[in-house]
Amino acid sequence: MRLIAAMLVLVLVFPAGAETPDALGPWAERLASLTPDDPAEYFALAEEMAALAEDADRRDRELLATARRLFVLAFELGRARGDSGLSASACIGLAALATDERERRWLRALAAAMDPRHGTPDWSRVDPGAPSPRIALRAAEAIGHVRAGNGRAALALFDDPSVLAALSRHDRLLHPFGARGGLFDLQREARLWPCPECRNTRLSRDARGRGALCGTCSGDPGPDMTPDLYVAHLRTEFALLNAEHATWSSQLATDGGTPLRDPDPEELASAMRIDPARTVFHDGRWVRPDRAEPEQNPGP
Repeated sequence: MRLIAAMLVLVLVFPAGAETPDALGPWAERLASLTPDDPAEYFALAEEMAALAEDADRRDRELLATARRLFVLAFELGRARGDSGLSASACIGLAALATDERERRWLRALAAAMDPRHGTPDWSRVDPGAPSPRIALRAAEAIGHVRAGNGRAALALFDDPSVLAALSRHDRLLHPFGARGGLFDLQREARLWPCPECRNTRLSRDARGRGALCGTCSGDPGPDMTPDLYVAHLRTEFALLNAEHATWSSQLATDGGTPLRDPDPEELASAMRIDPARTVFHDGRWVRPDRAEPEQNPGP
C-alpha cells in the first residue's frame, strides 16, 4: 500500500510530460526562451546539446533525448514555414544521433526528400560518419579476438574510442533476433578471457605433469557461440569491411529483409514519439503555446 501511495504522489507531482527536477540543469532557461517564431534557434540549441552529450566518451541520455526533441520541433516548425533547408538539416542532425542503421538511412532519405541537395551523391568523398578503412579493420579484428577468446588483444583495441564508435555504429547487427549480442557483451566477454585455468593453452596439467583437456574451457576458449551469434559476428565484420553483397541471401543476413520505409515527413514526429504541438518549455515541461500564456488579469 505504501508503494502504491508513493507512486500516486509521483504521478500527481510530476504529471505526464514533465521533466525530472533539475534534469536539464542550466539548460532550462535557454529552453524556456525558445519560441515557435524562430525555429532556427531550436536547431542551434539541439546541435549544441547533442555535441555536449557525445563529448568525453559518454552519452548523456537526458541531453540526447532533449536534442532529439529539438531537432524534431525544428523539423516541424521549419516545414510549417516552408523552410525545407532547416527541416532537412534537422533530419541530418537526427541521423547523427541514431543508433539504428535502418533509422539512420531513413532519416537521410527524408532529408533528401525535403532538400534534394542532401540526396546528391558525391563519389569523391566517403560518408563522413563512416570509420576509416584502418579503424574498420581494427573493429573487425576486435570481434574476431573476442570470438577466439583473445580478451587482452580485444581490450587493447577497445581502448581506442574510434574502434568503439565504429562498433557502436553497427551495434544493431550484433543483436541477432532472440539472442544476446551487442557491443556491451563484446566488452564483457573480452574481460573474461583468456581462460583462467589454461590461459588458452587448452590443456591443464596435474602434479605429475600429465596433460588433460582444460576443465574450464574444454579446450575451446572464448564465448559460447550459438549459430545466431556467430552469424551476427560475421555480418558485422562484413558490414565493417564494406563488402559488397553478391547474393540476395547475404543481403538478407545483413538487414533481416527489412522493407524500405517511405520517407514521409508526416511520420517523423510519431516515429520519434514526440508531440510536435508541444513547442514551448514552460515550468519544466513541454506544453502547447496556449498553455504557456499567462492568464489575463480579470481586474478588480
